[in-house]
Amino acid sequence: MIDFNDHSQAGACSGQSEITSALLSVALHNANKNVHWAAAESLGLVGNGHPEVIHALLSAVLHDTDEEASQSASVSLELVGSGHPEAISALLIAIRKADEDMLWRATETLGRLKINDVTQMRLALVTLNRHLYSLDWYERDPAL
Repeated sequence: MIDFNDHSQAGACSGQSEITSALLSVALHNANKNVHWAAAESLGLVGNGHPEVIHALLSAVLHDTDEEASQSASVSLELVGSGHPEAISALLIAIRKADEDMLWRATETLGRLKINDVTQMRLALVTLNRHLYSLDWYERDPAL
């Protein structure tokens, strides 16, 4: 049995066929909230580095209206998307184009990922800095 709260098991199912990842990606769009949420969590345990899985999780993080599923997808993306330039680039694009809710989701997820490339790290910092200053609450809060 897989403990979904034990992230040390990430990739434990990586030997499984790509069919598992494909089925979970489909389940990520299931109308049943429990199936939807479980698929978002489970994708972090399979499909390490598979572009389809990273894309499905990015979509869930940025566009899912179910907050629990979006949060689970963010954690799963940390497990399978760290160090992958595609995931980092997609989050940076989302931050530049995002409404405030999506901005928070993308920023939180970006903070979870390992960024191995120095150029991408600089781009991430510049992008976050520009958008932090563009937020209304930042300008109004004297503590910041």
